Amino acid sequence: MLTKQHGFTLLEMMLAIALFALVSAMAFFLMQGVIRNSEITQQRSISFSEIQRTLMLLEQDVTQAIIRPPIPGSNNPVPEFTYRQQSQDITLALLRGNWLNPGGYLPRSTLQRIVWRWHHARLERLSFTDADSMSEQPAQSDVQLEEVSYFQLRFWRNSHWETRWAGGYSLPQAIEVTLDVTGYGRFQRILMIREPES
Repeated sequence: MLTKQHGFTLLEMMLAIALFALVSAMAFFLMQGVIRNSEITQQRSISFSEIQRTLMLLEQDVTQAIIRPPIPGSNNPVPEFTYRQQSQDITLALLRGNWLNPGGYLPRSTLQRIVWRWHHARLERLSFTDADSMSEQPAQSDVQLEEVSYFQLRFWRNSHWETRWAGGYSLPQAIEVTLDVTGYGRFQRILMIREPES
């Protein structure tokens, strides 16, 4: 007896190929979405680390701020701690101690003059090698953060917060830092300033 063999028709083959192509396309787009989300998450993680690093660096500078006693015979002493706010331009200049110089091998002091500047939505840190002058060009200028839409400092003195600081030869007890970074929201830190050693 002859047995009749049955195969797939052309229509069935085309339908199977179409279903396979549809499933493959869905898997491809799903994989692309997973990869894109992973890249976005990684980028946000890196940017968030930059925000944390900037706040940590600002905290180190502020907590190490010092005021030196006036130099006898000095006619034009440089103010040790100044704050200026003009519209969208804010600067905080300070003299910090404990600038690392292991073993004293480098021909410089352990004091360093630092300026933090918020200008055109950028938060920058300028450092000067000469602790007694800011007339020189900064030895290093780093843009710490981009897209900072808001930046404000407040100063704690005599049991209340002040939005201005006029005492160039005195330090507040603490500084409140508030900043908004586009896409990340508002960050706020209170930085305590150490008591001067007697």
